[in-house]
Amino acid sequence: PGPPSGYALYMLFGKPPFDAVRVRRAISMSLDRKGVAEKVMQGKGIVLYSSVFPTYAEALKLEDYPPEVRQWLEYNPKGAKRLMAEAGYAQGFKTVMLTTNIQPERNQTETASALLAEIGIKTEIKLLTEAEYNDQVYGGKFQEGIAVGRAGSGDVHTNLYDPYHSSTIPSRNRARISDPKLDKMLDEYTLETDPRR
Repeated sequence: PGPPSGYALYMLFGKPPFDAVRVRRAISMSLDRKGVAEKVMQGKGIVLYSSVFPTYAEALKLEDYPPEVRQWLEYNPKGAKRLMAEAGYAQGFKTVMLTTNIQPERNQTETASALLAEIGIKTEIKLLTEAEYNDQVYGGKFQEGIAVGRAGSGDVHTNLYDPYHSSTIPSRNRARISDPKLDKMLDEYTLETDPRR
């Protein structure tokens, strides 16, 4: 077997409807992470609450977050629907979901699609070859919807710096997040040598 891999949903934060923080929080709350780990991954999955895998000391567990953040990570479809309404999407919306035509990505996408439908987000799944997916998502052609894919090997640099620092757009920063304050924090973290910080 190869190295462990996580799965993630990637949205373009700068484009409607994903530019609305309430929509992104609603999507997070719609995902039954424990159910997916148990059913889709046949009990072999581990629920991740951060981009860093639990094999690393920097990984966060659900209880590590303050209550005001933890609520967005817990499965709560009723709360997710409320947030959708507050964001102006009480009737939901339609979007596309890109993924590869290989397993388990395909199962992950179908499960996520069904969970999103419960809060009014109707998705059209587009199955791509791995080469097509890489061209779309890593090549910067991804312009709409949600991409479902592997989230790397789980180490701190690969799964914190690469997906969120603006210098890695579009090859690793698939959501195209560009935030100078976040960049500064990530730059400082990369240079930090004290593991307690």
